[in-house]
Parts: sequence; C-alpha cells; structure tokens
Amino acid sequence: MAQTDSGLKMVEMVINGFEKRLEHRKAHPTVRSEELFYESMISYNKKVVRTKKEGKLLGWVGLMSPIEVLYAMDIVPFAPELHSMLTASQGGVKECFDASAGYGLPIEMCSNHKLSAGMAINKLVPSPDFIISSQVCDSSLKTFEVLSHYYNVPTYYLDFPYPTSERGIDYYVNEIRGMIQFLEDVTRKRMDMARLQEVATLSKKTMELCSDISELRKNIPSPMKSKASFRSFTVQAPLSGTQAAIEYFETLKKELTENVARGKWAVAEERHRIAWLCSSPLYAMHIFDWMEQEYGAVVVMDMLLNYFPKSVLPTLDPSDPIEYLARKSSAMSATKAFGGPIEYAAETARDIVNEYKADSAVFYAITGCKQGCSISRFLRDTLQKELGIPTLVIDGDSMDPSVLSPEEIMTKLEGYFEALEG
Repeated sequence: MAQTDSGLKMVEMVINGFEKRLEHRKAHPTVRSEELFYESMISYNKKVVRTKKEGKLLGWVGLMSPIEVLYAMDIVPFAPELHSMLTASQGGVKECFDASAGYGLPIEMCSNHKLSAGMAINKLVPSPDFIISSQVCDSSLKTFEVLSHYYNVPTYYLDFPYPTSERGIDYYVNEIRGMIQFLEDVTRKRMDMARLQEVATLSKKTMELCSDISELRKNIPSPMKSKASFRSFTVQAPLSGTQAAIEYFETLKKELTENVARGKWAVAEERHRIAWLCSSPLYAMHIFDWMEQEYGAVVVMDMLLNYFPKSVLPTLDPSDPIEYLARKSSAMSATKAFGGPIEYAAETARDIVNEYKADSAVFYAITGCKQGCSISRFLRDTLQKELGIPTLVIDGDSMDPSVLSPEEIMTKLEGYFEALEG
C-alpha cells in the first residue's frame, strides 16, 4: 500500500500556473494544440496528486526511462528532472538550490539535478515508492543515487549501453527485463505482456506522429514556432504510451499541415533557420518569441529533446514491446548524442543542419553539464569547418537566472544575429 504523503506544494504550483495560462489562452485563443498542451499537463499532474489517495504506486523515473512499462502496470511515473523544468519555467527555485547545497551536493553540478534534490529535501514533491534511474548523464545517475539513500526505497539502475549498437540493444533489452522483474517484486504482480504490447503500440503511434511533425518542420519557411518544439518533449516525456499524447500530437500535426497548405509560417519573414544544439533557458523562454519577432529566427530542430530520425521507425516493432523500448531509447538524441561517443553528437548535429537546411546554430551550454560542455567546442568546430555554419556557444544555465540573466542572453544573441546579417 502506498504511503500517505503531503509533499505536493511544487506539483500544485505547476498545476495552478498551467491553469492560469490555460484560462488566458482560452480568453485569447490561438491554436488548439496550445490549449491541449496545458490541459494534458494539468491532467497528468493531477494524477500525480491523486496517486497515493487512490492507493496506487508512484515511481520516480529518470527522464529517458521507458515509462511505458510503468503505465502497463498501472503505476504513475514521476520524472523529477522534467518536473524541475516545469518548476523553473514558473520561477521561485532558489530555496531548492540552497537546500541541495546544504545537503552537501556540489554547487558545480547540473542545476536540474540540484533542483530535483532540493525539492525532495524540502518535501515539496510526493515521495516515491521506488526509483528507476536511467543513465543519460553522470549527474543524473549520482543524483538518483543520493535520492535513493535519502528516501530509502527500492531502486533499480538502468545501465544504458555505450556505444549504441546491435550488441548494445541486446544488452539494454536485458536491462529492461531486469526492470520488469524489479517492478514485479515491488508490486507483487506479474507483468501483463499483452497490456505492455498495447502501451507500446500507443507509444509507436506517438513516435510516428512526432516523425511526421519533424518532416513538416523541414518546410522553408518553417510552419512551427520555436516554443512548440520544447512543448512537444514536455508532453512526450511523461505521457508516451498514452492516448493523451496521441491526441496532442495529432492536433499539432493537423495544424502544421494546414499551415503549410495555407502558406502560414512561424514568422512572416524567415531570415534565420536555427539548429538548437543543447539545453535552453527555461526561466526565459520568451527569448524565442523575441528572436522570431526581431530577427525572423526560428528553431527548426533541437538536438537534445526532439530529433528522432525517420529512418529509425521501421526498426520499431511494438509486437516485441521490450525490444521496441530498447530501440526507441537508443534512438533518442538525448541518449545517443549526449551519451557518447562524441562522434555521435557530431553526426546528429550534421544531420539536423542538412535535413532541416539550418543556416545557423546555437549551443546553449549549461555550466554544470559535463556532457554538454565537453562537446560544445567540438560541435562548433565541426559545423563551422565542415558545413560553414556559424555556431554560437552561450555559457549559461537552464534554471538559475543568477548565472546568466535573460537580458544577457538576448545581448549575446543580438550580437550573433547582427554579425550574421552584417
């Protein structure tokens, strides 16, 4: 039986923030997908709030974990890294950074994980019944280790293969099987493989829709605004394998298809097609609107969250749901490009530039991200020397505005665009 937990302050804050934005959007309607984004986020977070009242288990998961397995076992997944992103977009996170530092976490580590740990230490989020850690980066792995000791709950560490290969796929299949065995031990219930196949089929449909949307973004000019790209991952990460995700992406695809047919583009005059190569300042997402309005600059694809090559789709077969999940995880750009080796990152960046006809690139490097900072110079040199793509590297933070203010980010981008146009 799940334990009683009152640590819901941060989740309720996110719900309230999204409800206010949804109310504003309905009063000033634009497109249905924007309303649906807020509705899906509100609904998902309310499920998190109700989890323990309804006697269900809440599993904390790493951002790239195969959450479809949890949905197949009627377990509610909660990704603290994603929740940190949602919280940072609404502000008020300093107390969590202070808490993580007071607990002994180094201030040099990734702010996403400092915030995740700080929310737990300050008891602002519901505690987990178990933890599943997925290895996307060193900081994530160590943070989940800290959280496992802090909560003293059963923990399973998914070991992601390095590098990605057929041998690596076989290895990861066994890792996911071990994860299923772990969940069966925790829940004392057997996995219904027919149900897992149903969830995997929904997940595959979501990936097909995401691929179709990516193809539409290759149009020149782009039919999709920059911020919609980051919203897409926010839906996919916690809802993959659900009908809610399919509804959102079907709606977005329909809108973009109509935009292309009508000649309705993200900006009236597209002047710059940007490949966005790493994280983003979640506390200052308005900069993407500003770039579009002032410089006609549109993010045509981002490497960290949404790039998923169409060529991968034929290899994804939900009739074997475990292998499907292993292959899907291995193809996601966050796990492949940022998991190493460094040549994978360069290959992904080249593919994005070539496929989406990007003429410029921005690498927003989080100072606490070892993986991101270690590849920024290599990617910049690769794109500039091989493809002639001028690449701007901005050293900043995704969640802490004290590292780099919105005004400083805009000043750096302003100089970059003026140099491009000069």
